Amino acid sequence: MAVAGEITAGAFTSFILYLQRMIWYLIALGYVVNLYQRGTASLKRFNAVLEAVPSIKDSADTHEQPKIKGSIEFRHLTFAYDDKPVLSDIDLKIDAGKTVAFVGRTGSGKSTLVSLVPRLLDAPDGSVLVDGIPVRQFPIDQLRRSIGFVPQETFLFSDTLAENIAMGVGFGDAVAFSDAETRGKGDAELARLSDAATAEGEETKKVRAGKMDIPDRLVSSVTTSPRPSVPASPNITASPRHISVAAAADVAGLASDVRAFPNQYEQLVGERGITLSGGQKQRTAIARAVMRDPRILILDDSLSAVDTYTEERILRNLRDVRADRTTLIVSHRVSTIRDADLICVLDQGRIIERGTHEELLKLDGEYADLYERQLLEEELEATD
Repeated sequence: MAVAGEITAGAFTSFILYLQRMIWYLIALGYVVNLYQRGTASLKRFNAVLEAVPSIKDSADTHEQPKIKGSIEFRHLTFAYDDKPVLSDIDLKIDAGKTVAFVGRTGSGKSTLVSLVPRLLDAPDGSVLVDGIPVRQFPIDQLRRSIGFVPQETFLFSDTLAENIAMGVGFGDAVAFSDAETRGKGDAELARLSDAATAEGEETKKVRAGKMDIPDRLVSSVTTSPRPSVPASPNITASPRHISVAAAADVAGLASDVRAFPNQYEQLVGERGITLSGGQKQRTAIARAVMRDPRILILDDSLSAVDTYTEERILRNLRDVRADRTTLIVSHRVSTIRDADLICVLDQGRIIERGTHEELLKLDGEYADLYERQLLEEELEATD
């Protein structure tokens, strides 16, 4: 058009300039519209969570009960998912302070059984009792505050290791490990980390000052890549909450791993704990559970990703810290449960065998068969 003389060169130039200005606004408008649509979809999902009505809630006759001591009873318990039966006529009484283990094939109802105690699933009224009181008569908050539950799948938030362990415990809340000996371990652990950080800092200063003889190939990495800072001991130990975090990690067998982290307890674990191994995730979840010092501790196959030595150490620590705690353990490994006060073997929703490790071996039944198979597997692995 400009060549044909229908428009002037100035008009053509103005058109191009206006077009260049408008195109960015149009692109921005498209971005805003797309962002609005995505935000609307996210808001709907967020509102769905906020407006969700829990299927399990306090009934009208629920009221605060005396402090939970830890005895548990399953009284002729039968449970089903929709119309599919899972548990049938479970009759079991567990005294406070005892350790009871449940073992059996996949799908035998072990996880379902222990999930009924904190009312993650709702059992028929009067079939699950804590301290002789049906769990439905406890306020859900009181019941779950007294129970530490470590599920099969560990969920960690994108935050520091310390905050993941202390999840749900405020700075003003009562914390675990009120006894001086255990809290002393937590304080000592934090002091050890702080001393190590201080020593490392002094070594780095010597390197930078040229007062330490180290290979040339390491000088640049040490002097140019400073380590993340670790809070000084006074800042860490000022809060009982921090001491309890360290003590809980020590009980869960996590303290040695924490010492290897650049930021120790301030280490960011990433979304769903992506920076941690499977065993570290499980031990973090165990530390989170014992942090609250529950009267009842439930481990639902939560030691499957740790080695046998670490597993034994964790279980020994749990017994030493609180001998009067009631502990329920679900596991496929006999090594995890052999020291339990009572072992129950489940099959198709029924308890088919019960007794101590030695008593069940003498029965020469399902448990003895499982024990022999696992011994054989361990021997074969050792020879490889």
